[in-house]
Amino acid sequence: MTDVSQGGTGLVGVIAGLAGLSFVIGMAAWTLREGSSRRDVETAARRLAAEMRAASARAVGSGHDVGIAFALEGAGEPIQPLVDVAGDGLDRGDVAGPAARLRRAHPSAAIGPPPWPDVAGLPPAGARIRDTDPPVRFGQERVALFTATGHARPGHVTITDGRGALCAVVVTGPTARVRTLCYVRSEDRWHER
Repeated sequence: MTDVSQGGTGLVGVIAGLAGLSFVIGMAAWTLREGSSRRDVETAARRLAAEMRAASARAVGSGHDVGIAFALEGAGEPIQPLVDVAGDGLDRGDVAGPAARLRRAHPSAAIGPPPWPDVAGLPPAGARIRDTDPPVRFGQERVALFTATGHARPGHVTITDGRGALCAVVVTGPTARVRTLCYVRSEDRWHER
């Protein structure tokens, strides 16, 4: 038998060392997963913002209103491109291509409300956002509209992992500016990405 006072390691020491190592490995895996999830949400938000900027450019370039329709409540989360080729007003029947789903390319990300009860409002001076608020705010039809004259329907979409990551894609009406903002809970602030 090894004498611990002589610098040897007893069975209890080995078990304690393995338990500590398991804890460290578990924490590292959790941290990596959380970081990966946060990046996935931010990447999904940036991708959606890029789609919206492209829709705005298509509208101005083609002379037709262009939109992105989000699923109505309870219908999943497909994102459907629209183009008003007939000139009779953009509606959900003006389909311009296949629907896309965020989760297909970004498994951690989904269109949804904040994972916390209450977060800061979107800048410049938006009202606080609650977990009971709808995640898509583009009017009752849930369509982000970009006009041929370079304007847009103002609104936003929140994208989350449901645990600790939250981003928003925000569209400003008069200028059709599209921004990606991500929320930092410790600061209760949104930061542009």
